[in-house]
Amino acid sequence: MLPPGTELRPMSPDDVQTALQIIRAHDQDDYETAIQSYENYGVEDQYVLEAESRVIGVTGIRYIPDTDRSYFLSWTYLDPGFRGRGLGTAMLEELLSVLEQRGVRKLFVNTSDLMDPKQGQVYRDAIKMYETLGFRLELNYRDYYEPGESRLTYGRRIGPLYALRPVFEPDPAGVRLLGIEEIAETDDAYFVEWEFCEDGSMFASQDLVQLARQAKEWDARCVFAGFPSNLPQMEQSVEGAGFSNCGRLVDFYEDGLDEVHYRLDL
Repeated sequence: MLPPGTELRPMSPDDVQTALQIIRAHDQDDYETAIQSYENYGVEDQYVLEAESRVIGVTGIRYIPDTDRSYFLSWTYLDPGFRGRGLGTAMLEELLSVLEQRGVRKLFVNTSDLMDPKQGQVYRDAIKMYETLGFRLELNYRDYYEPGESRLTYGRRIGPLYALRPVFEPDPAGVRLLGIEEIAETDDAYFVEWEFCEDGSMFASQDLVQLARQAKEWDARCVFAGFPSNLPQMEQSVEGAGFSNCGRLVDFYEDGLDEVHYRLDL
């Protein structure tokens, strides 16, 4: 898939600065987030595209905690001097082949519908590449990053799909709300943090209302939340607090178990 003279290989610590500069050439926000990510999580599951001993591309994955082999695609960019040659598609195609060999089950990628007055849709080419390689749009979070810029989450199955989708019985576990946190790279958007509690107690609508009030005091625009699809007792509490269902990520936690998403505009 890759042209002669190019190789996709695991990233080493010595590659980080070059990778960061490639990311920075495309997106300052991604560059700043990538610095923290490499510092906090290192270079595990990160890759670089090399041509004649020179790093010309960066890609990789990050594991999604508490899931069965689900990952998010990391920053996937080429050195601007090498664009227009099909290398970006070839690099991602090669990565997908590596992930299939490793037994990765599902891969997600976040992008946006950001519009530029001169360029038009900034990530148009990237989205076209994802769709060409089998990614499908699963969630559209409108006005996520800022008013007028939505988050688009695409998903792709890695390896064979099940013949019959598993069905999960309702989970009797409860959910405890922990608080809210501002979402990186957004303009005043927050998400709800939570954890399971084994006693089966479920938070009440009023608990979520209290968090929403706190977010409003912090000048939040909106609050997002995501929960497993086999917690039907949770839906009444969330919608009772004024949140609306805005979609789901399919087979997010494991085959047959989605992540259902909700939002509240303030």
